[in-house]
Amino acid sequence: MPRTANNRRNVSEDEDDEDYTEASQSSQARQAAANDAQIMERKVGELVQYFLIMEQNKIPIKRGDISRNVLKDYKSIFQEVLMKAKESLSNIFGFEMVEVEHSSAKTKTKMYFLLNKLDSELREDLVEISSENPKNALLWIVLAIIFMNESVISETQLWQALQKLGLPQDEKNHPVFGDLKRLITVEFPRQLYLECTRVPSTDPASFEFRWGERATAEVDKEKLLHMVTEIYGNNMTPQSWRTQYREVQLWRQEKGLADEPMEQDG
Repeated sequence: MPRTANNRRNVSEDEDDEDYTEASQSSQARQAAANDAQIMERKVGELVQYFLIMEQNKIPIKRGDISRNVLKDYKSIFQEVLMKAKESLSNIFGFEMVEVEHSSAKTKTKMYFLLNKLDSELREDLVEISSENPKNALLWIVLAIIFMNESVISETQLWQALQKLGLPQDEKNHPVFGDLKRLITVEFPRQLYLECTRVPSTDPASFEFRWGERATAEVDKEKLLHMVTEIYGNNMTPQSWRTQYREVQLWRQEKGLADEPMEQDG
């Protein structure tokens, strides 16, 4: 059938409708993409802020915390938001985001915490105990005691060592540290600096302490051994502690420092 003028007009109108629909869909797609980008940017900023706030108290962040407290209805973009936040924390604030798998008695949980790449005081200047951070000073003492006890120590042995430093287990109102037992058995493990585990089949319950994931990531074992050596004096050298010296050598290999000479090796 020949196409009449009316038919041609209808075809033209249909084409216009199609063009309008395509333009409308394209505009909606651009708007959706812009909205997605805004949501992504907002959530990245919120996650960065969340990390910085939690880091003030050295509180590690669980994967579920991020979904529940930051992403909420946008859990599907978890991985991309996490990666962008990691870049911002590193490039803008000088923090390295560390991911660990923390094991408890019943579950394994992914947790995150920050390492300060700019301020290396905790890792590189362990000998200098700052009066402004007395809890950090106690923490390094406890970590040193555990390290020198071949990386694990019973609760009884730890408190015996601290007692010699005038830090009794039953001190609940220490003028500097407050409740000592809570600090060491609750606060430091919560921050992932210590790992406190029950010894199986003990009654009454007996516990052991090891370094936690944050201590393993943060602490320079070589400098820690030098700190202990300086404290002991009497012409001691790092090599005087054979087991710990071997542990430091293994640590140096893991860090890619095996080809560099150790400090004060003599």
